[in-house]
Amino acid sequence: MKINENRLFPYPVLRESNNNFISSKFNIHARYKITEEGYEIEVSTLLENNNLIRLISEKKASIVLHLECSKTKYRKIEKLNIGITKINIKTEFLEGKLELLGLLISEEKLENYFSKDFHPNYEDKNFKIEKGSILGISEIPSIIIENKKEDYSSIPSIFDVTSNNEVRYMDLKLDEERIIIVLPLEIYKIRNAHKNSLHSRNIVNSMILLPALMGTLYELLDKEAKEMYGNKRWFRVITSKLSKLNISLESGDLYEEKIFFIAQALLEDLLLDSMKSLNYLGEEE
Repeated sequence: MKINENRLFPYPVLRESNNNFISSKFNIHARYKITEEGYEIEVSTLLENNNLIRLISEKKASIVLHLECSKTKYRKIEKLNIGITKINIKTEFLEGKLELLGLLISEEKLENYFSKDFHPNYEDKNFKIEKGSILGISEIPSIIIENKKEDYSSIPSIFDVTSNNEVRYMDLKLDEERIIIVLPLEIYKIRNAHKNSLHSRNIVNSMILLPALMGTLYELLDKEAKEMYGNKRWFRVITSKLSKLNISLESGDLYEEKIFFIAQALLEDLLLDSMKSLNYLGEEE
């Protein structure tokens, strides 16, 4: 759930992206951890506005969190406390991107809604607020949930090879659950002719998967990579494997000069296996 930044309200709304208030703050942050039953979402809520805090204490307003996971169709509203609130959700309800939105809501009709912190443009005006109206908005970055039951077995398992007779060079598509490697039709036919032999498959995989993985890692250098791909299975597998190499995308551990070596490390023994297979096939001739 998102509320457009350009949406207009007939009264002041406390939101970081506007100037309806002079110095008041309403911020919500969230993180999660895996538990035996599923996931625990820890939500930290900051509210700095005496009038709104008073309305909450009088139960005339409340802070709520809207949670939505499009992949599992999970959707729920949870009431929050100022400070820390912990929310437990079962494993089957969450997978991939969990979208969050914090709201300050009026719990009853307010006849004379006013704050000394209103922007001077409001000229000390009072407002009539209907029950259920939005008084504050806190945008919260989406959380990418790694399903604890998901199999993070191997890097080759996240690739799917297909063909296109209109392309001249190998291409990548990253908008699916797996990374789609698109080969020119002629190369695809040759690859398929040899894929049933273990030794031929090792050699072909080293020719295709290493450059494909390098190309994918270059895409992950983008600061928006997690937002764009975080709900994809291939992204979760790669980041899980990177963590075992003590490499974190969020910490900026991945940079251009290391990609060639990182790709080889992620593919583990693929290069060695392909060379052994090449040697084996050479001995057969």
